[in-house]
Amino acid sequence: MKKSIYLLIFIFTLTIQISAQVNTSYLWHLQQPIYWPEQSQSNTYRYQTVKESHDIKMAGGNNYGTGTSHPTNNLSEIFGNDDRKNIYQHGARNAVYNLLGYPDAGAQVNYSGCLIENVNSLANANQWGYYSGWNNNYSEARGWTTSDGFPRLDIVGFTFHV
Repeated sequence: MKKSIYLLIFIFTLTIQISAQVNTSYLWHLQQPIYWPEQSQSNTYRYQTVKESHDIKMAGGNNYGTGTSHPTNNLSEIFGNDDRKNIYQHGARNAVYNLLGYPDAGAQVNYSGCLIENVNSLANANQWGYYSGWNNNYSEARGWTTSDGFPRLDIVGFTFHV
């Protein structure tokens, strides 16, 4: 008898768990550091963006007498990676577009301030596969709403990181 009661409790609990609604979310956390926080040569009140740091490095600058130009990171490899170009410009928008058939589906994107500035610096120069208006994809997806009127792509900007 005791076994039967435990079995019934187990089946009842399992039935409740199976029928319970589970909500999940997907979050893209997009961040790149400021690779070389040296003073900008074009605007002395700012740091060097990835475009400026790369250009100065390729010209032999940012050397400081060491024989090595900085940043030592391969910026074209970091920012020119297809996965990064995709997500930084339109990947999240395209993923959420594929969810439009589900009335309450959506996702979130966290985008750092320094990454936005770095992508802008590359997009304004049409460099490494970045293009002007890249952020329009995110604006479009932000305008799509769920059945309750919430944005399907919730975008959160966060601070600069060195």
